Amino acid sequence: MSVNFTEYGPDIPEHVPASLVSDFDYFAVARVNGDLHLGWHVLHHGPDIFFTPRNGGHCLITRAEDIKEAYGNLDPFISAGQNAIPRQVRDVRFSPAEFDPAELDDVRLLLLPRFNPAAINALETTARALCVSLTEGAEPDGGCEFVSAFAKHMPIQIFLTMMDLPLGDASRLAPIIERQIHDPSMEAMNQSFAAMLSYLDEKVTARKRSPGDVIISSLLARKMNNAPVPHADILSICMTLMFAGLDTVVSAQSFFMRCLATHPAHRRQLVENPALIGNAVEELCRHHGVTNLARSAAKEIVYKGVTMKAGEQILLPTVVFGLDEGRLTDPVTIDFTRRDVTHFIFGGGVHRCQGLHLARMELRVMLEERLPRIPDFSVDEDIGSEAKSGKVNAMDRRPLRVN
Repeated sequence: MSVNFTEYGPDIPEHVPASLVSDFDYFAVARVNGDLHLGWHVLHHGPDIFFTPRNGGHCLITRAEDIKEAYGNLDPFISAGQNAIPRQVRDVRFSPAEFDPAELDDVRLLLLPRFNPAAINALETTARALCVSLTEGAEPDGGCEFVSAFAKHMPIQIFLTMMDLPLGDASRLAPIIERQIHDPSMEAMNQSFAAMLSYLDEKVTARKRSPGDVIISSLLARKMNNAPVPHADILSICMTLMFAGLDTVVSAQSFFMRCLATHPAHRRQLVENPALIGNAVEELCRHHGVTNLARSAAKEIVYKGVTMKAGEQILLPTVVFGLDEGRLTDPVTIDFTRRDVTHFIFGGGVHRCQGLHLARMELRVMLEERLPRIPDFSVDEDIGSEAKSGKVNAMDRRPLRVN
């Protein structure tokens, strides 16, 4: 990953030594043997930290211990400076993802009643019924394209129900989310941001006139600092939930099914011993890290001998944490009995995703309901599939054949 300094020289900060510069674009990670995550794994062969001039220029951490440190240590690694790369120019912050600790507790308390384990358990019956319906209705001909037939329906329908938004809006929202998460161009991200803001402004304003009993109405009814939650903050919170909630689980489900389709012994293990499914979800999350969040340096620091200036962004790929041989023995091998299944797919520290209980439930229910009904399936090699990297590692399509 050498750098053409003629092309990128002006974009490389003076404090970054040439030995730590690589021409790496995290929106275009090359697959290894068809596997995107093994493409990320290649980064372990390089330095612990390096700088890339791509996407506005940023550092990237490649060791599990340092990714853990950056997620958990708010001094000097902060999220308030935007937690995605490239940095956007916008007036609205994603709440609570880009709030500092002084503001964070109030927002988390607003959301807690809707995302605590008890609230998520109440949704499980709905999730199971939807999973069964999608499984039995989408594959009568011996196979399906899993992403469009299943993955893009189950989490989105559950989430829109939680938000009290029309299920038919999923088709309107999908391209907005796609541009924000997977298109590196600033124009596309700004258009996506504006489109989501407009959509939510319309829905929140309507809910003010006609209150309901779910997330938006709950935010409208609650108080922050003894005053109604400001309209802008409600939009910011809802925007964070929408961008985070309508893509991550879709991607995780798609990678899970690819893994089980290409690893029949692992699939049979879960079919024969469903008690392993809970741990299998965590192991599959560890191996198939999907989120690539960022932090910013709060001040000029020297970390592991590398200078980072205040405001510089640092990418923290979750798959790199999960596949680090420095932390685990043989991390590229999937083992459903593995004890250490630690991962950062839901972030870490005070900014850990509040939707993690919902995501875990959806992933677990998918395996518990699909595998008994379709215990033997494989990849349909006659139809191509495509994995892509970005803010969320994802799969465009996953054709499956029932054996």
